[in-house]
Amino acid sequence: KEQRESADPSQEGISSLKIFSAKELMNQYIPPTDFIVNALLPTGLSILSSLPKYGKSWFALDLCYSVACGKSFLGFTTHQCETLYMALEDTKARLQSRLKIVAQGEPIPNGLYFMVEAPELQKNLIGELEKAIVQWPNLKLIVIDTMQKVRGVSGGRENEYARDYKELSELKKFADGHDLCVLLIHHNRKTPDESDPFNRISGGVGIQGVADTAMVMEREQRMADQTRLSVTGRDVFSEEYTLRFDKKLCKW
Repeated sequence: KEQRESADPSQEGISSLKIFSAKELMNQYIPPTDFIVNALLPTGLSILSSLPKYGKSWFALDLCYSVACGKSFLGFTTHQCETLYMALEDTKARLQSRLKIVAQGEPIPNGLYFMVEAPELQKNLIGELEKAIVQWPNLKLIVIDTMQKVRGVSGGRENEYARDYKELSELKKFADGHDLCVLLIHHNRKTPDESDPFNRISGGVGIQGVADTAMVMEREQRMADQTRLSVTGRDVFSEEYTLRFDKKLCKW
């Protein structure tokens, strides 16, 4: 009774839910979603997945290089910005060697950055990335290769779905909050799913549920000449593209 008498009577019966009307929504200016690569890679959280040794790292390196240069990627126009490639399974020597091949003698862009080691999510990775984008405010593309390298060890109490959803939600919140793209390089399950290529993404539906965009690379046979890139997402049309890897240029 005493608590009820001391409460602010003007707030009684007023919901704290943030409800807005359709008219308010339609009268509000909301900027359209930005794209790093037109029609393929918007801002937000994205995933590129395939079986190991499918050329994902070459894909990621060329993506970061092309965007930093403002060059087209896979035939799509890019929006030039600074890029960070977190090549957490590589060495500086391998990165240098691969970058020489990808650049083909062209000048190296100023806005291309690398990391070969990083803290795990539970050890303040996002906090460190927050500091990085203050230092590099034009950084709009961050590729984490691979997702597993920043996940750490499971505590054992959370189920797989809950853990996936929690960890990726933190990355999505970071990407959305700064209007940039975080692309996670991930692996497919070995067990095929002929009905839906996106069900092959390792880790279950928790990962698919959080990601804004998902891309899956697959082949009929590992040594096949053609690779199918399946793309789906909230801000892109679901499409399938046929890719070929140029072994001389090491580009898709």
